[in-house]
Amino acid sequence: MKIEIEENIQLIYSVMTEPEIWERITDDYSDLSTFTPPDDIYLSGYCDGELIGMARFSQVNPHLFEYHPMVFQKYRKKYSVEFHDRTIQTIKKMVSDVQLIALIPVCFRDVYFFARRNGWQLSGKVTQGIKKHNKLQDINIVQYVEV
Repeated sequence: MKIEIEENIQLIYSVMTEPEIWERITDDYSDLSTFTPPDDIYLSGYCDGELIGMARFSQVNPHLFEYHPMVFQKYRKKYSVEFHDRTIQTIKKMVSDVQLIALIPVCFRDVYFFARRNGWQLSGKVTQGIKKHNKLQDINIVQYVEV
């Protein structure tokens, strides 16, 4: 797997607005017609020359980033763990003493359990923090710990 820093805003936009990704990264208030990708760090993952997904790192402060992987569904089973590990290794080389968190709505139980199996620890919860599927949902806050 090859991981690259991604700066092509059109490619970033196309990944984030792919219906299977958009459904998982937005809330009920998100509007595709006005969406612009945030100015964050993006890493693309390639296997055999094919783009399998992208990771977004949103800076909270110089030390803390929110991690959001976006792997295309057809590649998730085969490549999600490696993509996760490689993108985290890459951001650690880019940012000294980086700490990572992720915000996972409770309606995405598969994402939460994937995170728990891959080095993420529950560190808190936001009650009714997101409206998803026409319902206010809690959000699990997880933090990456060395495994």
